[in-house]
Amino acid sequence: MSWNRLPTGPLGAAANLPGIDAQLVWADASGWRDFLRPGQKALERIPVIVEIEPAGADALAALVRNPGSIPPVYRSDGTMHCTARLTVADCRRLLRAWAKGGPVRRLELQAPLIPQRPRVPAERKGVEPAAATTEKTQGSLLIGVIDYGCPFAHRHLRDATNRGTRILNLWLQDETHSARTVQLGTTPSNFGYGLVLSRSMLNSLIDRHTADGFVDEEACYAEAGMNELRQRFLHGGAVLDLFVGPRPLSARTSDDPDRSPTWDTASDEVGQADIAFVQLPGDLVQDSTSAGLARCLLDGVKYILSCAGSETTRIVVNISDGSSRGSHDGNSIIERAMSSLVTEKAERGRQVVLVLPAGNSRDEERHAQFDKLPPREWRSLRLRLPPGCEAPSQLVIRVPTAITDFEVRVVPPGQGYNRQMGGTVRWGEAKAWPDNDQPACAVILPASGTMETTSALVTWAPTERFGDAGVRAPAGVWEIAVRSRSGSSEAVHFYIARNQTNPHALCRGRQAFFLDEGGYDPNRHLRARDGDPNPPQSPIRRRGSLNSLATSPSGKGMVVVGSTFLRERARTAYSSEGPAAGGEPVRSGPDTCAPTDMSRALRGIAAAGTMNGQVVRVTGTSFAAPQVARALANDQWASWLVHVRSGKTRAAKRTRSRRVDS
Repeated sequence: MSWNRLPTGPLGAAANLPGIDAQLVWADASGWRDFLRPGQKALERIPVIVEIEPAGADALAALVRNPGSIPPVYRSDGTMHCTARLTVADCRRLLRAWAKGGPVRRLELQAPLIPQRPRVPAERKGVEPAAATTEKTQGSLLIGVIDYGCPFAHRHLRDATNRGTRILNLWLQDETHSARTVQLGTTPSNFGYGLVLSRSMLNSLIDRHTADGFVDEEACYAEAGMNELRQRFLHGGAVLDLFVGPRPLSARTSDDPDRSPTWDTASDEVGQADIAFVQLPGDLVQDSTSAGLARCLLDGVKYILSCAGSETTRIVVNISDGSSRGSHDGNSIIERAMSSLVTEKAERGRQVVLVLPAGNSRDEERHAQFDKLPPREWRSLRLRLPPGCEAPSQLVIRVPTAITDFEVRVVPPGQGYNRQMGGTVRWGEAKAWPDNDQPACAVILPASGTMETTSALVTWAPTERFGDAGVRAPAGVWEIAVRSRSGSSEAVHFYIARNQTNPHALCRGRQAFFLDEGGYDPNRHLRARDGDPNPPQSPIRRRGSLNSLATSPSGKGMVVVGSTFLRERARTAYSSEGPAAGGEPVRSGPDTCAPTDMSRALRGIAAAGTMNGQVVRVTGTSFAAPQVARALANDQWASWLVHVRSGKTRAAKRTRSRRVDS
């Protein structure tokens, strides 16, 4: 068994094309193995996100033959960033033009990874194209949420009349829906996929199931065909409650155990504003690596902006989602696209703020870095690939393009005695092990492009499969080694993609992680408030673990939120921290924090369940973000920062005497 070069697939996505997306190279070469269900045919439309410079989406449209490949919303504003769903022929044509120096600067595949064990089959049908009427808000403030699960009939989301919903528009981004949902919704003409349920339709639905002033919420959701709303807890529902609910968290909790909460109903502006909700596709929720998230986020933000009326001056969008992929330096396509949207709207007199969580990966041993590479010396990491994982595992390596002679070597478990078993991959190469037909592992190192860094990809097949004869990657400890023959003083970062179970998803993946028994103590947070020793003793780092959607420098229109304990006012151990990768300017960490756990002994905070009267406990930075979004929407940013900073000061004074360093 040896490492062999991956052949170029039908699209012609070769690793030697400068700046090519490694994920697209892998999908093309492997016949879309990790992106299709068992027995599913190849994708008819390839979802991508594109950066075009300088001509914009019209220049991209000139390169493709199918005019429906690019959503009309992007062709009307001359943006540099757009999403597209390309046919195979158009994608091949675009890559050829790119190789000749066409207007495309970057292109990334946006297809979610699909676990191989199928879901329970359900009756579903495709959406017939139909023009949708997007209702526009009449207020000065518009609230936007991009998440999964919108309990539109919940009492906490009622309007001022207490008979209708505050949900202005609900866009379900799934490509297919139940027959009942199709009968109620229409496809947004500016995007060409998904279903929009407008407020007038939702209010009609609520009216039909109201008797004696009480709404039968379950009957509403059943008629809408939205079976996910029958669950007790929905991630999006809890986010909505913390963001726009009648009682903010400060009214239903107390940081003093001897004082009861006030339970006061808020009379703030956000409690009356209209809400545009974008529900992410189910396959995206199942794929915790967020391989297809960027396209849906960009479309979602554009849709929320289209819901603004002529009087709207402020739009606050909460995105309680994240990714461990990308360059983590603020230069990913999605980060640049969102920053451009904020700047464009600001120039037109409309304030847009995007609020994101910092992430929950600080103590998961998924980030490592080598601060420098000595000449000709291999620097190695050990990565444990767990057994029983039904989803692919992936590692992204951020390589500065200034390292012109970079090499990657991957050694399978049990082969440490024979390093020749490792596949050495150089710039512009892609190799697979043990063979090209059924690779258990592949390494793609694209040729350096116009950006300052290149993202290499190491991908493994699932370590467990059901019902097919596909290859299984050996579980155990793999060695990942890198070197530069001339050496480098620039840092090389490693990010293991998240492979856990998202809320409302089936349990399919198991998380890979780095190992270093000598220099990294995973239990250090139990003895000290700080994370990594200074100077670092291991390549595994808690620092630099920020959500890769949230690494743009502060002031670019994106507010990043970490999490704290309410009563101790200390940072939680899981809340990811900075700094972001790359040179100046660089994000140093979250802009602010909000409580997501009552105390070290009582984890989580209370939030509304799906049905009226239900209460659930939630934890994680996903639920810190909407608290800050609420303060921003109420124009209370300055007072919020004063409160947070004073809390940090008090926490530092209390912990200084018992601080332990290693």
